[in-house]
This record gives sequence, structure tokens and C-alpha cells, in this order.
Amino acid sequence: MENHLLAVIKDTTEFIESNILRPINLDDIAENVNISKFHLLRIWKGATATGIIEYLRRRRIALSLADLLEARGTIDYIAFKYSFGCERSYIR
Repeated sequence: MENHLLAVIKDTTEFIESNILRPINLDDIAENVNISKFHLLRIWKGATATGIIEYLRRRRIALSLADLLEARGTIDYIAFKYSFGCERSYIR
């Protein structure tokens, strides 16, 4: 059973990392790892003590900081690139 949980976490992380620049949601992630989103949330929260969407948001922020520091575009462009929707959402 523990191997199954580790595989779910690994598959989820790989899916998020490989799709980090496109808009994805919990349904997309759960469908990719082939379990219900509610079960996925329980597994992820139990293993990481954070939510999946929170993890996704933090990864996007971390990656976007390099773009900001190296002046690789306007804030609007970076917000759009990392799927924040708009500058205001990104800044918040």
C-alpha cells in the first residue's frame, strides 16, 4: 500500500512539473494519476501537509521569480506565462 501512495505522489509531482506553464486544475491532475480528486487530496495532504493547488501555486511563484530577477518580461507577461490570469492575481 505504501508503494502505491508514493507512486501517486511521484506521478502527481511529475505531472505538475511537466505542465507547470499551462492552466491545470485538480480535475486534470486527478485524471492523470487515475484516482478521484478527493482521494488524491487526502493522499497529498497526508504526505506533504499542504494542498496540491498550494504546491502548484508555490512552484509557479518560485519559477517566476527567476524571470522577474532577470527581467525576462513585464509583470503582465510573467503573470500570463505562469497561469496567474492577470497581473493583479500574480502580485497578490
